[in-house]
Amino acid sequence: MAVKKQRAFLEGTFNVVGAATYILSCGFLVLDFLTTHRISDILMLGRRFLFALFFIVRKTPPKQTNTSPRDWLVAFCGTYMQNFLRPTPQGHDSIIIGIIQALGFIVCIGGALSLNESFGVVAANRGVKSKGMYRFMRHPIYAGYFLEAGAFLAQNLSIDNIIIMLIWAAFQFRRIFVEEQFLSADPAYVAYQKKVPWRLIPFVW
Repeated sequence: MAVKKQRAFLEGTFNVVGAATYILSCGFLVLDFLTTHRISDILMLGRRFLFALFFIVRKTPPKQTNTSPRDWLVAFCGTYMQNFLRPTPQGHDSIIIGIIQALGFIVCIGGALSLNESFGVVAANRGVKSKGMYRFMRHPIYAGYFLEAGAFLAQNLSIDNIIIMLIWAAFQFRRIFVEEQFLSADPAYVAYQKKVPWRLIPFVW
């Protein structure tokens, strides 16, 4: 009972704070789009809207959930810190970089759809997923994040955005290892790791 209460408290707190970062971030993107009509803003807005929708409607109750506050913090920062990336007044969209951002958007959505209804923020065992994009890499959504956020940064360079990106990336890499360590308690996931050895980039890492 105490574990359930702790999980409910952590989830409730992080959901409220996370929602606030989403709203603020989307506000900045909307204001910039109304002024500049940049496609990069629309791509970021579209992915954030869809992921917020997935988070609400596509959650399967987990068999087991990580209740470590430290690991919840890692998951929270890995999920929401990129929301602090902001469009810059001197930013401009590049066709080539825009294609990379669009690819990141597609990979994110494809990974989320491959999860079916096993969508969440913190590490939890909702059953091992090995179909769709998970046949090629173990963390396709995170791969999409890096493509999307990296392309957005390249089109909106600023000291603040670079610092945010570096901190977010550190948490995101840590999140990968935390999740894999937690899920490795399931023999089915260990077998999946052997079958799909690539975390983010097929044939590389």
